[in-house]
Amino acid sequence: MFLIGKLCSKFILFIIFLVAMGFIVEDSLLAMDINIQVGAKKYHPKLESVLGRLAEEYSQSEIAMQKFASQRNISFENNQVRIILVPPPGEDASIIDQVSLVSRGVVIEAVSEHLMRARVPISLLEEIADEVDGISYIRLPCKPFSDMVSEESRLNLPNFLQKRENGLEQIYLAITSQGVELTRASEYHELGYKGQNTKVAVIDIGFANLTNSQNNGELPRNLITMDFTGTGLQAGRIHGTGVAEIVYDMAPEVQFYLIKIADEVDLENAKNYSIDQGVDIINHSWGWPNTNFADGTGVICDIANDARSNGIIWLNAADNLAHRHYQGFFADTNNDGWHEFSSGDESNNIEHTEGDLDVYLTWDCWPTSDQDYDLYLYDSTFNLVASSATRQTGTQEPTEKITLAYLSAGTYHIMIRKYSATENVELKLISGALEYQTPEHSIGSPADAAGAVAVGYINIGDWTTGPQGPGSSQGPTNDGRIKPDIMGPAGVSSFTWGTGNYTSAATPHVSGAAALILSRCSGFTADQIGSALEAWAIDMGASGKDSIYGSGRLRLLAPPFLSWTGEANYESDGLNPEKGATSTEFIYRVEYSDENNYAPESGYPRVHILKDGFEIVGSPFTMSEADTNDTAFTDGKLYSHTKAGLDAGTNYSYYFEAYDAHNGVSAIGDPTNEEIGPGIVLPGNLESLIVYPNPFSSLKGHSQITFAGLTSDARIRIFTLTAELMKEEEVSWQYSWTWDVKNMTGEELPRGIYLWIVTNTAGGRRIGKIAIIK
Repeated sequence: MFLIGKLCSKFILFIIFLVAMGFIVEDSLLAMDINIQVGAKKYHPKLESVLGRLAEEYSQSEIAMQKFASQRNISFENNQVRIILVPPPGEDASIIDQVSLVSRGVVIEAVSEHLMRARVPISLLEEIADEVDGISYIRLPCKPFSDMVSEESRLNLPNFLQKRENGLEQIYLAITSQGVELTRASEYHELGYKGQNTKVAVIDIGFANLTNSQNNGELPRNLITMDFTGTGLQAGRIHGTGVAEIVYDMAPEVQFYLIKIADEVDLENAKNYSIDQGVDIINHSWGWPNTNFADGTGVICDIANDARSNGIIWLNAADNLAHRHYQGFFADTNNDGWHEFSSGDESNNIEHTEGDLDVYLTWDCWPTSDQDYDLYLYDSTFNLVASSATRQTGTQEPTEKITLAYLSAGTYHIMIRKYSATENVELKLISGALEYQTPEHSIGSPADAAGAVAVGYINIGDWTTGPQGPGSSQGPTNDGRIKPDIMGPAGVSSFTWGTGNYTSAATPHVSGAAALILSRCSGFTADQIGSALEAWAIDMGASGKDSIYGSGRLRLLAPPFLSWTGEANYESDGLNPEKGATSTEFIYRVEYSDENNYAPESGYPRVHILKDGFEIVGSPFTMSEADTNDTAFTDGKLYSHTKAGLDAGTNYSYYFEAYDAHNGVSAIGDPTNEEIGPGIVLPGNLESLIVYPNPFSSLKGHSQITFAGLTSDARIRIFTLTAELMKEEEVSWQYSWTWDVKNMTGEELPRGIYLWIVTNTAGGRRIGKIAIIK
């Protein structure tokens, strides 16, 4: 029996009437004609089903095609449709035969490493799928998602922008996000750290209102822009401008790169452009549904991960899908082929307000699948509105998608059908606010990437107490990692948006904070910036990092600081300047301070000693406190390490490392940079040889006599004034040699005047006298 949990009221009353009158209601009546409307699949296996339907409509009439394309929000021009060409798994886009495409009238618009975007004659879709080498699958471009898009639509954007273009923007005062104060970014500003010497890229789908924002002082004039869409930077949405304004509030001296994209091909090219430009931070306040199974895999996540591997920290909106997301294993207790979202209920309802609607379905069989599931959308009386029934035969992505350009308000039913599958796989559904919701695992992509920092949101009215913002996506990822990573503020004042909401607004606060950290800690890597952001966050919810709040709400603190000791009897680099023999003790000194009075992590500070660029045996070495009674770190505390036994030569270098015990944040400061030294420098001759102390007196505490300034080889002899040999020593590669004032049999020499002679194989010779006073 095909069970439907939510029939329209009139139909339910009709059923009750029939039962009351004694009629027998058959199972087929409950099913109505739904199964009749679900036919066999007829479109090419390499085509997304909506493209197959488009080609079918075109074969009937151009008017029918245009109507269908308009209904399904499909971009076409001159009977060409914009599509994505996907190479076989493991191959890149270069394998696709471009010559063959061009010969068929295909316009290749853009190529990235993984994919190709092109405009293809609708009449040739199947021919291209069959005859052009290197194509595994043809589909429509992916479409990024953000809840702020629906917010922007309520601004009545054309009228909003027209008012500003008429000069009314002059009445606006400069607007600063409340997040600047809430996150303590203002304290960084007071210290002079404003994001200087950092490059931040905002990768977004539109920067409308940019000129007005600049005219009002909300964004700087020295922007660098790139439009990968070819449609004009300020054409379309205001989303990117709103995002950039928040970054600018947080870090007003960053160098901006505003990069406009439309699809995943543009996204990959924008990432490569950012790498080429030496960008430090990427803000991407978008999610990309149906590009993986929330497990950090797939092309979109690869893009974020590659940015991270190239030294860029990628800040990404966690997404706003907690109430729009369902995940569960296919269940079919009555064996009718339809998924049950709950026992006996085969539809997941949404209450749709008038406008666009997107419904996404994927399942845990990435990257390609032969487990075939289909997606259906019905109205309140179970009339079929739209469907997606792409063939999955082993070479296609496990996805189905319904996109409608306009849908009237009302109740709609989403249903999932098993067409041909040997497994009851785990399904993931994303659409409007769903009747059956799964907040867990709702993290978007590429926020689920290991290389991305996923940002959830807390509204500013709930900033110190929580809860997280309604709809803010949750983890964990489906491969078991905790996401999101951190929370940013939302519901903030915005010049372009009016109010910046959701993760779209939270993410640029974190991006701006990353820029502030980098301006203060110029040597920090992307990993160190990410560690600082999470370490300084204020824990919320369950203790420790969790899948709702991540590491907690954004807070900026000061990192620990390492500095040279500056002691008068030491060089300013903190290293004992004495250079000598392998027995010479080199003393490494550094000062650790932390304005939060956090002690260094156990085992730190450490000194790294390298020879020819490689750590010597035992390095790094834990340093010792100069004063164990000193427990204050705000004014600096001295640490030292003594090292002897270094080989002769000048090919040494060293640097210091420390972390605070409270947050585990890396210390900054000049000593963290590699310095040359110590170098055992041996003279080329004996001219600089000195012998001390002279006179020698045990009454003054003397215990040995030093011969300093030796060459690479030296022969040292001690005689009485009657030429009797008392001591002889041959040394090599030692700057100095110390004599215990004993003869060759170990007896102490009596008081008197002695003669010393030092020679080397190069013919060098020095003679002198020394007095021993008892």
